[in-house]
Amino acid sequence: MDLQTNKEKYNIEYCKEVLKEIFNMGICSTAKSLSVLADNKYEVKLSIPHLEILNLGQIIKKFESDDKYKTISCVSQKYSGSFQGIAYMFYSQDDSLKLVKLMLNSNLLPDQISELETDSLLEIGNLLLNACLSAMGNFLKEEIKTELPEIKIGTAADVFGKRNLETKIIFINSKFSLSEHDLNGHFSLFLESDRLDQLLKLVQSSGEKYFGVFE
Repeated sequence: MDLQTNKEKYNIEYCKEVLKEIFNMGICSTAKSLSVLADNKYEVKLSIPHLEILNLGQIIKKFESDDKYKTISCVSQKYSGSFQGIAYMFYSQDDSLKLVKLMLNSNLLPDQISELETDSLLEIGNLLLNACLSAMGNFLKEEIKTELPEIKIGTAADVFGKRNLETKIIFINSKFSLSEHDLNGHFSLFLESDRLDQLLKLVQSSGEKYFGVFE
């Protein structure tokens, strides 16, 4: 189905703008939680998200074409309810180590950072993923249940496994800033195309109630 021409059910550009608002709510609440996690040593800022709807093959190519993302650290969390799938938060390996170092203790040695990386990234990922999924559930008035998060480190192909490359994805890109340190992170929400269709129709109707009819 061509999402760009499916205007009888929803307007894709309108839905993208509403989704940006939804995930921005989750991201803003996460920023406060991360500041507390860092003992308020750093002011955590998360930028307004950039959002695209792509297929998995396009996402993998994005990473494989950028040397910075040859190896990525990825926290994933399965969710279920009216809509089900997997939510992902991922960083380049260098940025993930830098994030852990800043959030925990700037004086830790590299080998000590590695030992703590998994638990720290899981905690940070759990905060961000739950906040965004909760924001979506609250806005759409749908219950969303989440499972415990998992972490993988490897290439994009390794992380995403043997999934259908045509799977449609809501892909959100947000910039994370801690004081003077810039960290680039990505958060994406995975849904099969039939589920995505249902979600976008609900986003359209819910968005019109809050923001008015698209013109």
